[in-house]
Parts: sequence; structure tokens; C-alpha cells
Amino acid sequence: MGFIDWVVNRVKPRPGKVKRTIGNEKSEDTGITQESDPAADNTAAMNTNVYDSIVDVDYWWCFPGHYQPDKPLQDFVDIDTAVLRLRQEMAIQKFPLMDIPANILNVFKILEAPNFAYSEITALVEHSPAMTGEFLKVVNSASMNRGEKIHNLHVALTRLGREKIKSILYLYAAKLNFKTAPLFLNVVEEIIDHSYATGIIAAYLSQKLGQDQEEAFLAGLLHDIGKIATLRAMAVVCELPEKVDYELTQEYFNVIFNVLHEDVGAYISDTWRLGGQIRTAIAHHNNMEFSEEHDENAIALTSLVNLSDTMARVAGKGRMIGSVNIFDLQSTQLLGLTKNWANVEFLEAVPGLLKFNTKA
Repeated sequence: MGFIDWVVNRVKPRPGKVKRTIGNEKSEDTGITQESDPAADNTAAMNTNVYDSIVDVDYWWCFPGHYQPDKPLQDFVDIDTAVLRLRQEMAIQKFPLMDIPANILNVFKILEAPNFAYSEITALVEHSPAMTGEFLKVVNSASMNRGEKIHNLHVALTRLGREKIKSILYLYAAKLNFKTAPLFLNVVEEIIDHSYATGIIAAYLSQKLGQDQEEAFLAGLLHDIGKIATLRAMAVVCELPEKVDYELTQEYFNVIFNVLHEDVGAYISDTWRLGGQIRTAIAHHNNMEFSEEHDENAIALTSLVNLSDTMARVAGKGRMIGSVNIFDLQSTQLLGLTKNWANVEFLEAVPGLLKFNTKA
């Protein structure tokens, strides 16, 4: 059974459960009409007692977890040696960086101008059908589509705006680095698909949480750039086979990613001169460890990315995840996203935002 079918089955009303009522309604259990004051009902909806009528397991965000088989990499790379070598490369500022093609660098230069012209960007991008396709896929996703399919690149770019264009180009450039390292290409496509999902969810949640939507999308889209950079560096500094007899997935890299990807992400953030809050989100979205140097806005953005990351994985976009209830997460609590009917209904839209495919 697919994830969407699983969601549909789980949100069906359960027999014997009392639904929330507003105004004069009959209790499903007793059939007795209950008089109520609308003002009191609204107050009650904000009270923690309303939690009693929210059955967590009826909703997609309360997830039983995936079966997670052990998938070690030891059969073709020594993890300890790889981690040590990559840390040494970072320490001496010789970490293999991802190449950014000249045509993309030219777009970045245009975007730096305060009053850039979208027509100039269109003229550069339209020479690459693959790059054009990246923008059209995002602008036509459920979270950004306004009811009409967009086929015109110029219209797509103007709707996306400066920051989203930059974010998409960063990931697109990262993917191009693996044309010469096909061993990791499937894993990179998995990470990019998850990254788009995380960015889309972060942008959606930012509306509810009062955060900047553009920044939320950028942080979500680039939060795992350290994973892609780690794979790129492994392809350069490690002795690897040309192919293996099975399909590689992110799960094979759990150990090395958990150790390295946030540090590598911070390194790439410095190289690409990403903003301080974006850098914090990339460097701390997994460990959620903060110090006095991190201000409230940086912590809030990092928490938003952590929450969006988890939601994407629950929804089947990303590596497998264990049992989780979204409202029990540290990030949810830091964001002040409490479990009430308004928030539960707001989150019901999330799975529908992710009906896209970033693979070519």
C-alpha cells in the first residue's frame, strides 16, 4: 500500500470516537443535544483539553516507522578511513568542491544586481532544456501552482523570484557533478528529491509560523547539501568501484552522513557565502545543538528545517525513518506549534504538496 493510500485509510473517522462539536450538536455516543456557548467553544478549542479528542494515530504525522535493514558500506569503502581523510581535507582547505558551470555562474552574477532583468536570466537558461525543466517542475508543484500549468520559462522565473532561482541552481549544479561519478547518482537524486520536499514544506509552514517564506525554502532546499558534497568528495579521494551489484540508497551512507554532512554543509555554506541563518540551519538541522552565538531567528529557521525534514521523510520523500509523532519533536516545541485543531487541519495539506518528481 502506497503512502497516500495509507494516509486516506488512517484519516477515516473511527467508530465510537466523539467528534469535536461547535454550537448545538448531538453527541455521537449519547444522542443528547448539548447546549453550548459559541464563545466558550472557541476558548475550549485553545485549551489543552481539546487534545483529548485528537486521536494521533488517525493522522499521517503520527507514523509507525519504516522497517530499516542494516546496510553497511564496508564491502567497498572503509568508513573510518573515509571520514578521517575528508576531515583532513577540510582542515587544510583542500576539500574537493563541487564545480559550478560557467552558464550557472553567469546567472548568479545577474542575480547579484539589485535591479536585474528576468529576460537576461531567461536568455541564459533557455539554452539548457534540462535546466529549464528544473524550474518548470518546481513552479508547477502543488505548493506553488495557482491553478494553471506554466510552460513559459520567463513566467516561471518571475513567479519563483531571486532566492528560489538561486536555490534551484545550486542543487542543479550539484547534480551535474555526478555525471562522471555514476556510482552515486541514484543517491544524489534521492537527496535532491528529499531536499525539494523539505523546501516546499518549510515554505508552507513558514506561513503559519511567521517566518520568511523565501528564506525557509532556501534553507530547506539546501539543508542536505553537505551530503551531496560528501559523496562528491568520496568520489575524488576514495578508491571506489565503478559499480556495485545492488542499488545504492541513502541508508547505505547513514553512518558517514551522520558524522560528516552537517560539518561539510557548513564548509560549503562558507564557500558559497550563504547567509548566517541559512548556514546555521544547514549546520545544525540534524543535531539541533545551539550556543549563545545563535539568535532566536537562526534557531527558529533551523527548527523549521528539522521539522520539514522529518515531515518529508514520513511522507516518503527521503531516507527511511523510525516511529515518530510530529508534535513530540524538539523542533515542533521550539517553534510553538501546539497540537490543536487549527494546526492539525493545517498539516493535513502537507502530503498533497509533495506530488512531484525531480528525477529526469
